[in-house]
Amino acid sequence: MAAMTLGEQALNDVLMHTHKGVLALDPGGTTGCAWIEVNSYGTDAISYCMVSDRDTISWLDKFLKNNSGSIGTVVIEKHVPRIGVTMGREARETMELIGGCAAVATGNGCEVAWHTASQMKTVPWCHVGRGVHAKDAAKHLARFMLDDAGNMGLIEL
Repeated sequence: MAAMTLGEQALNDVLMHTHKGVLALDPGGTTGCAWIEVNSYGTDAISYCMVSDRDTISWLDKFLKNNSGSIGTVVIEKHVPRIGVTMGREARETMELIGGCAAVATGNGCEVAWHTASQMKTVPWCHVGRGVHAKDAAKHLARFMLDDAGNMGLIEL
């Protein structure tokens, strides 16, 4: 087995710290989802999936209700429309989806943390998940957890 990089070791240290679960979303035509929660054995498990845009809101509501109390924060990548790149109907629908995700999260008692795409790109070593959107959601999850661990004094960023 190859030795872990410092970044991978830092993430591993964070994952071993018991905390309330976090769900990260990368909304769009296909929404990437990655989450970590404490399982019945007291250890953390990372899971991921991809959900179509038309199913994202109902999936999120059902997921949060089924995991009541075990997910405390929902990290959502906010979409920033750029002229000539991400404008029009697709951008509007993505922003509506993001707003719906935030409403469902707060309606289920979760804190919402907003991320930009550039925050996700600060953890290029994170390769959890299958499919580009699930991998992007996992990168948002890793960035949030590293920032959270830094704020708790568990690691120095």
